[in-house]
Amino acid sequence: MAPGLAVLVPMDGFHLPNRRLEELGLRERKGAPETFDAEGFIRSLSRARDLSQEVFFPVYDRNVHEPVLRANDDQKISSGTRLILTEGNYLLLTLDPWARLAGILDECWFLDTSLGVAKQWIIDRFCRYGVDPEAAQAHYHEVDLPNAELVLANMREPQRRIPWPGGRLPEGD
Repeated sequence: MAPGLAVLVPMDGFHLPNRRLEELGLRERKGAPETFDAEGFIRSLSRARDLSQEVFFPVYDRNVHEPVLRANDDQKISSGTRLILTEGNYLLLTLDPWARLAGILDECWFLDTSLGVAKQWIIDRFCRYGVDPEAAQAHYHEVDLPNAELVLANMREPQRRIPWPGGRLPEGD
């Protein structure tokens, strides 16, 4: 596909900045639904459906652990974009404001794997970025596992379930 015809808009770019998380007392819950700019994410995807305007979106920089907006072609949806892909934990969540994504996304697929496999992916990712394995385990149990359980208990049916029995995902975040 030619450059600009397809764009990936990751949900992680819509994390609230750490400063805001600290103001809200949510820094230790980073990754939970309430630690995202859900309205900004929904607004960006809604605007992207209107091909007459450019939409710039933030991405998450794991080196600084913050969302960043560089307003470059890698972070832009333009009139030439024909396919917008997004990914994130809350795309199928039926709780507001996330439930509004059902009316915006044409299709939503679910990578269906066990919580045990997902746990290992998450801990491995934290460790790749320098987090101590014990701290990664603690964060998983305090934040990531409750988030997964929330989604599994409150998700709409995806258009497609992709079974992932185990093993590693391709490198990348």
